[in-house]
Amino acid sequence: MITHLHPDHCVDLMALRVYMVWGPGAGRVLTVHGPPGLRERLMAFSGSYGWDRAFDFRELAAGEGQIEVGDGVVVRHREVPHLPPTHAVRVEHEGRAICFSADCGPNQALVELARGCEVLVCECSFGAERVPEGVPHLDARDAGAMAARAGVACLLLVHCSPEFDREAALAAARDAFGARSHGPARRGRDRVNWFRTRRRPVGRRAMVIAVVLSLLLRGSGTPTRSTCPVRSCGSAARSSSGWS
Repeated sequence: MITHLHPDHCVDLMALRVYMVWGPGAGRVLTVHGPPGLRERLMAFSGSYGWDRAFDFRELAAGEGQIEVGDGVVVRHREVPHLPPTHAVRVEHEGRAICFSADCGPNQALVELARGCEVLVCECSFGAERVPEGVPHLDARDAGAMAARAGVACLLLVHCSPEFDREAALAAARDAFGARSHGPARRGRDRVNWFRTRRRPVGRRAMVIAVVLSLLLRGSGTPTRSTCPVRSCGSAARSSSGWS
């Protein structure tokens, strides 16, 4: 699943193409759902050879949609404000769900898509700083407030630029998450802990999927431990073509 066409969210497919054409993945085809123009954009980056041997490209429906992946896994997606079109993603299985914000500015669509999820993986590009006017990204306060409105159990922050103070970002997100939570069983620092909890554990499957989403859909990074349900990992760099 590719959320949008900014390079930091899709160029890893170039390395995966090598694996799928010339490496251990040879002979198999991986289905890739993404926005219109993804295949052509990747070919423009690195030539046309091998893409159709490695991947079965499928366009995400405009606005919103649902994909039956198999084995009871359902992926729901919905457009959010960023580079048009950008899709936030919700993954559901056996009554549990996690949601990935993609890149976006504050919006109600993400709140609705993430409603009641165990985990929201949410960008906070500007950390504890305020987002400049007109820039379609979130800061940590935005992420915390949206997670609270959605009633999620756990918030995992990603896409925070390295210039910003991570601890300050965590504090800002915790404050917004705790102060505005609409879930009566999920208030303050007694809510679900990302790594461990004695009260209401997040399902191990949901935690694993959230980490995979944060690494594959956003980038890499190392989480810092906290006793708060708000977590932080990953870093971001702005692409040469504009805001990533």
